[in-house]
Amino acid sequence: MAHPRTSLTTLESVTRFAIDIGMIPIPVEKPRNGYLINSWLVPLLTASLTLLREGVGSAEMIDRTFMKMWSSAAGPCGMMDIIGMKTCFDVSHHWGEVDDNDEMRANADFLHQHFLANGKLGLPSGEGFYRYPDPAYSQSTFMAIPDHSEAGHIAAQVLKGMTG
Repeated sequence: MAHPRTSLTTLESVTRFAIDIGMIPIPVEKPRNGYLINSWLVPLLTASLTLLREGVGSAEMIDRTFMKMWSSAAGPCGMMDIIGMKTCFDVSHHWGEVDDNDEMRANADFLHQHFLANGKLGLPSGEGFYRYPDPAYSQSTFMAIPDHSEAGHIAAQVLKGMTG
């Protein structure tokens, strides 16, 4: 993304540098807070945290759903571990205050209470939603279709969630 006074020479140099280090240059044609990736990633992570905080689904279920839908190597909770809980907290807290957004503030409080206050920083500390270096989502069994014998347990889990 360029500033209106960024020269073509500067943009060409930055593009060549990106190519030299093995990156794919992605031109952001118009200034936007969050560029491209954070414009969709922040809402995804926010929705995932809200689902988790409200008890709609566990980190594993949220990640399995995402990973199945998008053939992804990690789901939103795994992504937050990789990004780091401090960064996720900072983003949630910042936009909660700037936009007077109660959902973002509640998610920031959730991250602080369940992760930061317990030293669980995600990948940087070896623990967040998952334990590292071999998180559950990277195991072959994580996306395995359950056996029919597990149907009763899965159904009971749904009813337990409905009754609190």
